[in-house]
Amino acid sequence: MVTELVVFDMDGTLADTSPGIIASFIEVAHQLGVPEPPLESLYMNMGGSLIDNMARIYGLDMDDALKAAGIFRDHYGREGYLHAELFPGMEDVLREIHNRGIALGVATMKLDEYAKQLVVHWGLADLFVDVCGADGFGTLSKSALIDRCVYAAGTVPENTLMVGDTANDLVGARDSGTRFLAVTFGYGFTPEVCRDNNIPFAETPGDVLGFI
Repeated sequence: MVTELVVFDMDGTLADTSPGIIASFIEVAHQLGVPEPPLESLYMNMGGSLIDNMARIYGLDMDDALKAAGIFRDHYGREGYLHAELFPGMEDVLREIHNRGIALGVATMKLDEYAKQLVVHWGLADLFVDVCGADGFGTLSKSALIDRCVYAAGTVPENTLMVGDTANDLVGARDSGTRFLAVTFGYGFTPEVCRDNNIPFAETPGDVLGFI
């Protein structure tokens, strides 16, 4: 099967972004004057819509969830996003894919401006045909972001591989008509879950190359 484009999720796939995300979640709790949520709850809500996560974690209605998301973004934009580190070996994998002449994209529910800032911070901006992140109102789905990468690469979904670490990535890939590869070193999938559900998976960044 021909692979012309590989689209990566960011949080838990390209990088461990959890330290900055956790710190920003905790800042929201402090400013709301509520107890800090359990770390387990925060790790379970790393992906997906930030506004939906705010509502779920803190039990907020939509208006208050929007305000909480604003607090999160302010803290994350000032300092949180800089605490993200590529998983060991990931840069080598990206450069190898690029050297093979295969296009690269990023489709992430992280706010678009932060996603773009991070790939620049890592010195990888020149590798990607597009870096597509969420809008401020949470209206863009994962599949819409994947579709943008496919369009930017000038290819088709059938020749695209989406790589991600959560069910949201899997659903986005299915809705976009792309193939999907789970990674089990992130925040969502485990090898056991993947085996039980017949989901192809990579246990290390280097393993991704075997599926291209």
